[in-house]
Amino acid sequence: MPATLEIEKETAEMLAAQAEARGISVDDYLRSLLKDKAASEEEVPLSPLDRARLWREWVDNHSITATPLSDYALTRESIYAEREDKQS
Repeated sequence: MPATLEIEKETAEMLAAQAEARGISVDDYLRSLLKDKAASEEEVPLSPLDRARLWREWVDNHSITATPLSDYALTRESIYAEREDKQS
């Protein structure tokens, strides 16, 4: 599926120079970059520190302004009340 991508003139010139240095078209060069990028992201699992960092970033970007649940809402009776009503 052909697509058009708008990029800065300097970026296009840089990509063209790098593709020319490799003796391939800009199209083929971009495909190889994208293929390499996708492969590298799939192959390298995140370290525990990286996973923790990403989790902290996710938490920091979410609001915690919701009202807390009541003590009753956290009880077993509350959680399974609907199931017990159906069994009665």
